Amino acid sequence: LDTSSATPDSGSFSALSGATNAISVTVTDLAGNTSSAATGNIEVDITPPGAASLAATETQGSLINAAEETSGVAVVATLAGTNAVAGDTIELLLDGSAFSTPIIHVLTAAEVTAGSYTFTVSTGLLGAEGAKSLTTVVTDAVGNVGAASPALALTLDTTAPGAAVISTTATNNTSPTISGTAEANSSVTVTVGGATYSVTADGSGNWELDTSSATPDSGSFSALSG
Repeated sequence: LDTSSATPDSGSFSALSGATNAISVTVTDLAGNTSSAATGNIEVDITPPGAASLAATETQGSLINAAEETSGVAVVATLAGTNAVAGDTIELLLDGSAFSTPIIHVLTAAEVTAGSYTFTVSTGLLGAEGAKSLTTVVTDAVGNVGAASPALALTLDTTAPGAAVISTTATNNTSPTISGTAEANSSVTVTVGGATYSVTADGSGNWELDTSSATPDSGSFSALSG
């Protein structure tokens, strides 16, 4: 019986409220015999779940590198405030739409108790390099869809930087300052004189290492010979 379109034999149908609603059903056979009424209740739930929240667990936070993309990107959905229960579904969305292969999970009682669920975005699903916006929605067992979570902004960068350029090629200093260029804001590893150092290229790609004062990450610097 589709109450939204059926014509009643008597009375006038009033839309059910978001609570317990009584129902009775009788059966009449071809001879006109009518059964006793079967009674029951219909629970109407019109309250959608609340919005979850998202966080990335990758080493570089919002920056996803090639290794992380290949192994699968982990995204944690926190369920606090959603009123989610076991049997509700949670879906991860990319730029407001389903992934090419939808990422949907039915929540278990243990996950609801723990208060979170971790999605894994398999390799290839984030698409081309660049900015990504992830959200999630919770849908309850009767189809009420909750509000989308606040967006989690990620940037997919799977291209290795080009080789650094060493500008310092001659000096009269046995503990020289060595400089060069590399991809802007990248981490540059320099090995010289038996020691290995880490420096960061600036926004223009310039980097510099003063071997007379810098502390090596490993090894011990020995003054350069002539």
